[in-house]
Amino acid sequence: MKIINWIGPSRFVMMIYENIVTFCYVIALLLFINISLEKGRDIQLMNHRFVIWSNDFHISPIKDIKYQLRTFNIEFIDKSLSGACKTTNSCAKNLKILNRQNGLSPNFTEREQFYEVYKNDSEMNRVEVFMCFHPAGMCELFMPFNRTIIVIASTRYELGRHEKQEWTTLNNNLKIIASNPRNIIAGNNLYDAEYIRYFTGIKTIVLPSICDYTNLTYSRVEEKPFLIAP
Repeated sequence: MKIINWIGPSRFVMMIYENIVTFCYVIALLLFINISLEKGRDIQLMNHRFVIWSNDFHISPIKDIKYQLRTFNIEFIDKSLSGACKTTNSCAKNLKILNRQNGLSPNFTEREQFYEVYKNDSEMNRVEVFMCFHPAGMCELFMPFNRTIIVIASTRYELGRHEKQEWTTLNNNLKIIASNPRNIIAGNNLYDAEYIRYFTGIKTIVLPSICDYTNLTYSRVEEKPFLIAP
């Protein structure tokens, strides 16, 4: 989304720009760290194509990341469970265990089954990074794979984990994920970043969605009120 003059001073524009640069740098750095931790794999770093996995319930955040990282040698395995996935031609194909009915809140058995069916899967073995936006709790599924995990909550992070024990378990798992320096816990807006910090104590960063892929500009109608809400 193009930022136009009425929004505010250049400081705000620079903040957004710095977040983009920081995000791209962190992604590249984490990918190299992750590759270095993968033992016994014959990889030529300069020629290696990095692989990121996502099976979100929202098409926009991952679309934004694809666009921002389009100049990098990165492959996205996007098995979207969103009802709008046809819009981005990213509907899940050959996704095992998970579907639109159980994907938001897979039970313990389904989580174990997911790992068992994918731990020796040829496609999964190419993946270096898992990304989760909506729900953030989706990344609980990927913890046993011992790869880089990037959580960028697009809404309240407990989505799909509303029972007390589920939410408590999610908090603990996010703390485990955050304890590894190769992982990232973030919100794509300040509210959700602070929301995660409040409930977990994790020092959460803000990595906003830029949405340049839309190639659209918002222009406010003069003297018309508008509401901004989390």
